[in-house]
Amino acid sequence: MKLTPNFRRIFQQHTETVDAVIQVLRLIERCDPAVLTNVRRLEKSVAKTKKQFALEIERQEKQMKSLKGEQRANGAYLGGNIPFGYHVVRNELRAVRSEQAMITQIVALRRQRMPLRKIKQLLDIDLSLNAISRVAGPWPRKET
Repeated sequence: MKLTPNFRRIFQQHTETVDAVIQVLRLIERCDPAVLTNVRRLEKSVAKTKKQFALEIERQEKQMKSLKGEQRANGAYLGGNIPFGYHVVRNELRAVRSEQAMITQIVALRRQRMPLRKIKQLLDIDLSLNAISRVAGPWPRKET
């Protein structure tokens, strides 16, 4: 059985509904003892289904974790923002040479303790100061 993200929620809602039906049947069994056998059968079936579902979720979570770990180890792009200096080719991050050269220049200027605005102005780049800051790294410490 292949689980979708919403399947867990849907199954939980149905399980709650079945539990409610069982409670109603228990009320009815007080009036009619013949219902008792069917209630017990239904309870066993629901318990078995819940157990199977929990095992399937656990198996698929392990499988997904393993798959994502493999993909990450192989350098696959798993989503999110594409970092400056890279682009995605067939689910892999590939370096863009011109942007990598720009990154090298930004880091070198930052090591010389140049402010971000000056770096942006000097290199005439179309990046926000926030993006330049992420690329440049922290303000270098003074050497004593």
